[in-house]
This record gives sequence, structure tokens and C-alpha cells, in this order.
Amino acid sequence: MQVSDNTDTLKGDTVTERRKLNVIDALVESHGIVTPALKATNTPRSTFYDWKAADPVFKQLVDDTHEIAIDTVESAFFDNIKSGNVAAQIFYLKTRAKNRGYVERFELVSQDKIDALSDAQLDEFLSGVPYSQLVSSAPN
Repeated sequence: MQVSDNTDTLKGDTVTERRKLNVIDALVESHGIVTPALKATNTPRSTFYDWKAADPVFKQLVDDTHEIAIDTVESAFFDNIKSGNVAAQIFYLKTRAKNRGYVERFELVSQDKIDALSDAQLDEFLSGVPYSQLVSSAPN
């Protein structure tokens, strides 16, 4: 899997550049998860973060591995949606289709307001009728 065109900048001409490229390859294999990549390349964590802080090309390549991992998960997620996985479909709609009304809303109501409800209103509230609807329809 190609990380980005920036790998051309890290030519591997020096031992350090070759080590950096090995870490990038290991990050792609580990889906951007640092610990297994560093173990596979026998690279100290401090060295990895030093490289990342000092070398903008290396940092970009590391970031690219995270994007590749996200793309992989998104592809699998859409495969689940297409195959009829209802939970995946609902999750997608709740997170990406809020503008179409697929939103969960929570209503916080203080205990004193609940205590002030009549028994009939309390039954309606417990069955899912929003508190705001109960008090707006209450007789004065």
C-alpha cells in the first residue's frame, strides 16, 4: 500500500533514513499502531517521537499511515452497511445524517420538576413523552 509520494523524499541513503522507511512500512502493516511497528523494527519509542518532531516528511508519512487505517475501517464499515448490518446503518445515519433528522436527543429534567408532575403526566413521561410537551399541554 502506498503511503504517499513523500516516500521519495526519504531515499534511504543513510542508515537513519532506511530505519525511518522500515518504521513507515511497519506502521502500514500495523494499521498505524505505533507499538507493534516499533517492536517489529526494534526502534525505541523515544527515537520514533524524536524523528517525528524533527522531520516533517517523516511526520507526514506517519500521519498518512493513520489515514490509510481509517480508510480501511471505513471500507469495511460500508461493506457491513451494504450487507444489511442494521447497527452499522443506524450508526451511520446518527453520525452522518443528522440534518435529515437521524439524531438522538436527551432531555435533562430536574427531580423537582418530575415531582411536580401529576400521576398521569408522570406515566406519560416514563413512556417517552418529552417533558416539554407535558408542561406545554398542562392546564393552567
